[in-house]
Amino acid sequence: MSRWLPLAPLLLVWLGLLLHKSSDAVLFGRYSSQFLVLWLAVGTWPAAWAWIALRDSRWQRFRDRLKNVPWLALCLLIGTFLVLLDFVAPVVGALLSPIGFALVLCPPLGAVLAASDEPRTNANVLASITVSCTVALFLTEAVFRFFLVAGPPVSGKDLDAWLPDGWRTVALEKPTGVTRLVGIGDSFGTAGKEKNFHPLLLERLKNEKLEEVGNYELLNLSVSAYQLPDQLAMVQRHALRYQPDILLHSFFVGNDFEVTRPLKRYRDIPVDDRGLLRHVLPSRFLIRDWLRLRAQARADQRQIKKESLKESQAVPKADQGTFSEEAFLNIELRRMETICRRSETPLAKRWAKVTRHLDQIRDLVENAGATYVLVIHPDQFQVEEALRAEVLRRFNRHPENYDLQQPQRFLKDFCTSRGVLCIDLLEDFQEQEAKRGGLYRLRDTHYNDRGNALAAAVIARELLKARD
Repeated sequence: MSRWLPLAPLLLVWLGLLLHKSSDAVLFGRYSSQFLVLWLAVGTWPAAWAWIALRDSRWQRFRDRLKNVPWLALCLLIGTFLVLLDFVAPVVGALLSPIGFALVLCPPLGAVLAASDEPRTNANVLASITVSCTVALFLTEAVFRFFLVAGPPVSGKDLDAWLPDGWRTVALEKPTGVTRLVGIGDSFGTAGKEKNFHPLLLERLKNEKLEEVGNYELLNLSVSAYQLPDQLAMVQRHALRYQPDILLHSFFVGNDFEVTRPLKRYRDIPVDDRGLLRHVLPSRFLIRDWLRLRAQARADQRQIKKESLKESQAVPKADQGTFSEEAFLNIELRRMETICRRSETPLAKRWAKVTRHLDQIRDLVENAGATYVLVIHPDQFQVEEALRAEVLRRFNRHPENYDLQQPQRFLKDFCTSRGVLCIDLLEDFQEQEAKRGGLYRLRDTHYNDRGNALAAAVIARELLKARD
């Protein structure tokens, strides 16, 4: 009966983990997916022990063979298993680290092998499989990283291939008497294509006064998914070569406070290119990020089709929205938590990085003799009260925990302290939303045609005011 004694504490530990829960009202919503994976992994301990203890022959084999474990093969097996597990099922945090998760699974796996009829043969087969898979995984990542993904443009030729067709519309040399604007930003600077606020802004500036028609040029160097490090590289490598008079820097508060490594893309899906040392971890592989994002996009498209079915009739594709309702609300919640939650501690480090990158961009522009202008684009939940109320209701959040002006206040303080022209669109968008509404595309987070037109009008108004 002694062989059954360890089963009780193992079961208690496994069940005791369920005491770790969040405040979510739904049972399985109380636990993150990472925690549930760990809980299932810990469950292999009592399961493996029960399997061994059920038969006296397995129990005797287990005790005898512990004295003769092939340590070299076992270490190789554990090492390659750690690598594969780090790629397939990484979890976050100190308690839920990939290595910790793998170590949770290795002891019951070793115990089962030790109690089996042919442990050495089974261990060798498993080791061969895991070693082969690990080698194949690293080779696949090498091909993907060095031959398939594309990094930020370096040369002028790279820039032509990187930017959308027809986006670069001005010559390298600036004509005499022309005021040239260069825009940089992320997808907010490209969404809508010819109806984006950048070309609309150029039209407004040209038509503001008849005698000045033709005296403005605009080069848009915005690229979807670009963050501050990418925008800094774009200014260093390309923007200043075009001798801008004004650099119009679009800052979208929803995700531009995220400061990571420069991005790489494959088939229009961006992946985060992390530092060299972190590349060694399979959970940081670019191919894993790309596959995860592609799977998320496909799953969301399937969800959109389900949501579009109304009375057995599918909603036209144009009216279905870019994201499913669930994905869209989760995006808005994540942004609200990141930029508007009343807590300085988690934002201090993030905003320090933002300030450093903004200063670098501003210094480059001003040292080149151009004017740096920061345009603050609001998130949709800041503009639409109905959307904000739905996010708070759906996720059981309290409005007093959020300061909607917090990101704008930080950026305006930055501009004031450095004498930078700051164009904040939030107030105009809130005013227009209260009158007519409909400034954003359906479940997309970007401006629609009316939103882009309003952004162009406000930016033109402020630029002309500053000039006068």
